[in-house]
Amino acid sequence: MAFNDIVRRGPLSLIAAANLTQGNLVKVDTAGKAALAGAGDVPLGVVSETVSAADAVAVEPFEGIVKVVAGGAIAIGDYVKAGASGKVVVETSATTPTAFTIGQAFTASSTDGDAIFIVSLR
Repeated sequence: MAFNDIVRRGPLSLIAAANLTQGNLVKVDTAGKAALAGAGDVPLGVVSETVSAADAVAVEPFEGIVKVVAGGAIAIGDYVKAGASGKVVVETSATTPTAFTIGQAFTASSTDGDAIFIVSLR
């Protein structure tokens, strides 16, 4: 088997650990389910559709340009990381990436709940 035979692209199919909203950042919990990523977590990907707990959910791994939900004001070019409730927030220093940085803002957000695009750095 060639190495490329085991590389998977595209969405991952998981079971939602809780209600999830399109654009939320998620991680895999200890039961192997998609759970909201919070502050300090390194998320697996982004929820592609709104689902209820225990439903199947498609999770898009970070690759290229990704649509996410902002947790507050974010300027174009700011480095972002996972914040509370599965949303992205500005990195501790907006101009310096860290181990928790998941991307860089491609569009801006003026308030909590705005949908923005980030360029994945993962």
